[in-house]
Amino acid sequence: MNYKIIIPVSIIALIILILAIVLPLTLRKKSLAVISPSLETPLITTNAVTTSSTTIPIIRNLIVANVKNSYRLTDDGQIQAWGPNDYQLMNIPNLPTGATKWISIASGNYSTHVLGLTDDGQIIGWGKNTENQLNVPSLPQGDKWIGISTSAFASFGLTNNGEIIGWGADKYNHNYLNIPTLPNGEKWIAVSAGNISVLGLTNKGRIIGWGDNRYSQIDIPNLPDGRKWISVSAATDFSLGLTDDNKIIGWGHNNYGEINIPELPAGATKWISMSAGSTYSLGLTDNGQIIGWGDNTYGQIDIPPLPSGATKWIAISAGLIHSLALTDDGQVIGWGNNLHGQLPSTNGSQPSSSTTSAPSTTSADGSQPSTTTSAPSTTSAPSTTSAPLSISAPSTTSAPSTTSAPLSISTPIIKYTAISAENLFSLGLTDDGLIKVWSNLNTSYIPTLPVGATKWVAISANSRESLALSDNGKIIIWNYFSKISNPLSFLPSGATKWVAISSGNIVSLGLTDNGQIFAWGINNYGLLNIPPLPNGATKWVAISSGISHALGLTDNGKILGWGDNFRGQINTPSYAGKWIAIAAGNIHSLGLTQEGNIIGWGYDYYRQINAPALPLGATKWISISAGFRHSLGLTDNGKILGWGDNDYGQINTPKLPYGATKWISISAGYRHSLGLTDNGKVIGWGDNQFNQLPPANYF
Repeated sequence: MNYKIIIPVSIIALIILILAIVLPLTLRKKSLAVISPSLETPLITTNAVTTSSTTIPIIRNLIVANVKNSYRLTDDGQIQAWGPNDYQLMNIPNLPTGATKWISIASGNYSTHVLGLTDDGQIIGWGKNTENQLNVPSLPQGDKWIGISTSAFASFGLTNNGEIIGWGADKYNHNYLNIPTLPNGEKWIAVSAGNISVLGLTNKGRIIGWGDNRYSQIDIPNLPDGRKWISVSAATDFSLGLTDDNKIIGWGHNNYGEINIPELPAGATKWISMSAGSTYSLGLTDNGQIIGWGDNTYGQIDIPPLPSGATKWIAISAGLIHSLALTDDGQVIGWGNNLHGQLPSTNGSQPSSSTTSAPSTTSADGSQPSTTTSAPSTTSAPSTTSAPLSISAPSTTSAPSTTSAPLSISTPIIKYTAISAENLFSLGLTDDGLIKVWSNLNTSYIPTLPVGATKWVAISANSRESLALSDNGKIIIWNYFSKISNPLSFLPSGATKWVAISSGNIVSLGLTDNGQIFAWGINNYGLLNIPPLPNGATKWVAISSGISHALGLTDNGKILGWGDNFRGQINTPSYAGKWIAIAAGNIHSLGLTQEGNIIGWGYDYYRQINAPALPLGATKWISISAGFRHSLGLTDNGKILGWGDNDYGQINTPKLPYGATKWISISAGYRHSLGLTDNGKVIGWGDNQFNQLPPANYF
């Protein structure tokens, strides 16, 4: 027998009324609610936007960690900020006309700009705008923005009709502003921008990537039949995705184990959110625990205990080298690097534009704030403010010069004794006299030893030509790209062999055993015209060739410069004592005194000639290296400090790798740097666009 249950219409109406009141109140609690397509922090979909084919949740970022700053969205829709005011990043703009509060914030961990999303669907940006990354495009009437994300040089917005729009600069021609076209019926519901690559999530549970793919960071892994993606987080070199069965999967670069997802901690049954940092990752579990994995140079995965009054974590954001988390009682806690006062726990917040109450939510946008960045970053060094990007030529010094690039660390099989960093590649010299090249631009071409030689003893890297010195005092000149090498046949009168080399941008230098300097190349600025020795000197003892100027050091401790002097880079300062080392950079110079002080001269826009104070435990500097727009110094207790331009992290010296007790050599290149340890490991940090940083399996 069939029974029918008849419910009066009045009762149904009463139930609907009760749900309409209770559900919004439940979702406004400061606890994890619905885990829908989120990018970095858990998301609440109280303000879902309905389109003709799908419901697109407004994904909200409540906390964001970028390069040097931290941001927090308060319950009443205000933005608070911590850190330095570079590019006016602390100057939160006023709300635009029509808006009553902020509902999301975005800033990638390599970004120097920030986006804010308002409750009426407007995007407002502040910070650096050299690439037009703040120039938000207009939408057709009736459309509005519901999601935001930033990369280093561009911005991305998600509209209420499921479109992703990008603006800014397509640096390095990776086409990351060219948004893929979706099939009919498929919409974008989330976007997460790495440094120069982007991930998008669709309403069909697909992740699609575009842009840079050097580390397979946009090669999305296949899921088992029936499974879907529900969240994405893009870093520079790797990516994370969350599946509908609450598993985190990583792909791409894995130098630090940043895609090796750990087991769930005790008491947790699933992951509910994740955030991809520069070289590390954070995951949030259903019982409110945070787990970190990957690089821990700055303690960025050392999760602190919950503060008093909190019972669990509800949101996470992994930045460049610091992390943020939000508790269920509304406290923002930071850990990791705090060089710029970016950690809320140690620096009072600065509230920005105020508005009226906004719902408390936990969500992530997929920009890079909580999910970002790319190239591994490194550790402690006195850094100066970052400056706009540009190009340079390798500089060499008494110690081979190098450049900055993201950090790579590993246990070495080979021991190195010398290093040299160039713009597009790096060179290393092993203890058995072999040369190693790091780059992805060509096969590793190494010249053949000259007749009578048994090993190489010195190297100097340059794109125009590189130099190698053999143990029998002969110089080989070779071009890494054309694979052509030739011995330097000339030897000045009275000399029996070459003892030092330095390859510059337009001129190379060689030093003989009897103290003569010989130059070859293009005679711009009179660079081939070696000056006569000053009074009291009998020979040259060191050489350094920069981009368009050169330096020589004499046996009585005098420095002479020649060539281009547009910025005063050859005007050696007056000094009564003896100089003991020299370094010619792009258009600046460094000298080391007998007392162990570093003095700089020439171009100083990036403060590259102003050496910092000695670190704790050091009594003097013992080595110097001048790069494109940054400089490095080595102390007597084996520490490396960097200063000048830091756009690529080239002055963020990493911690010593396992087994090493100190640094023994330095090389500042174009936009990356190299350090050599006392146990023969080569570590690189800064720009790694051409794989010029030694990978882990080379160590």
